[in-house]
Amino acid sequence: MVFDFSDSIPLHELYNASNLEVIDLSYCDLEILPHGIENLKNLKHLYFWGNKISKVEIEKLRRALPGSKITSVHPYKKI
Repeated sequence: MVFDFSDSIPLHELYNASNLEVIDLSYCDLEILPHGIENLKNLKHLYFWGNKISKVEIEKLRRALPGSKITSVHPYKKI
């Protein structure tokens, strides 16, 4: 199952999708991680490109979801 938030699906819908494997939250202007996202243990890929979530929070999420590939680029980092 894949959620594409460009279709304005509310974030609370995440909690009804325990079999969710891919989430793309890129460029959603997020400053904090969505509450409960660390409970989605079936995630394989999680994308946070272009948001303002701290590296510390991303690292906490990586520890909570060790089987997930979490891709993020800090918005202030030169590529």
